[in-house]
Amino acid sequence: PFMQNGEKINVAKLIAGSEGTLLFITELKLNLVDAPPKEKGLVCAHFSSINKALKANVIALKHDVTAVELMDDIVLESSKGNIEQLKNRFFVKGDPKAILLIEIAKETREEIEQVAAKMIADLEKSELGYHFPLIYGEDTKKAWNLRKAGLGIMANIPGDKKSITVIEDTAVHTDVLPEYIEEFTKIMEGYGEECVYHAHVGTGEIHLRPRLDLKQQEDIDKFERIAWDIAKLVKKYKGSLSGEHGDGLCRGEWISWQFGPKITDALAEIKHAFDPNGLLNP
Repeated sequence: PFMQNGEKINVAKLIAGSEGTLLFITELKLNLVDAPPKEKGLVCAHFSSINKALKANVIALKHDVTAVELMDDIVLESSKGNIEQLKNRFFVKGDPKAILLIEIAKETREEIEQVAAKMIADLEKSELGYHFPLIYGEDTKKAWNLRKAGLGIMANIPGDKKSITVIEDTAVHTDVLPEYIEEFTKIMEGYGEECVYHAHVGTGEIHLRPRLDLKQQEDIDKFERIAWDIAKLVKKYKGSLSGEHGDGLCRGEWISWQFGPKITDALAEIKHAFDPNGLLNP
């Protein structure tokens, strides 16, 4: 198969994105990439609001960073009562509304410190952030473990209100992420609900989880209304409802609405070409 411009189609990209819905893989050839630099440093930038953290993310990405991840105050507050995570909070100063974990990878710590200094200077010039500890080695593992544990901690908060996965996979371009989240927050406030803001801010994908009690009919109704409202907001910002995970039962009904009939029909044609009998995820 070739495209009209004579370029070969890389079927591997299609297969990787299909998440097991097109075929079984019995054999793989993996390409190697260069090993990462020897040293990694983590700037743990503290902010007084989610909005400031998101604006800082846009600036941080202009520097030579390898990852940016977000933790909000709900996750940080919940970790205070978690015995396992208390030791991983060593870098947290006071009660920030948000922390960005900004990773810089270089061959030497001196190079890392140069990049960090320029980035922090840019953030301070824009009046974004107020505490920027730079950590290395085992300390970075502790910080990452705190970030990774966030949603697990949230799931174990006492009470019937839980962080619900319904709109947790939206993604928009990082440049418009501050405006998107500002509108998102206003929608949540309209429902009288708070939300957990978590994870992959560096790629424009924050895992957003409203806290709902699905034992109550009122919150069950909110579940669907929130899903529709945020779907419209994502489309406004030309984003994706499923930036990282599959659409599945939760978001499948929005596929044709989001992509339109032409692309939806193409998706169906591809599925039928690979799996005409509908054996895989029928």
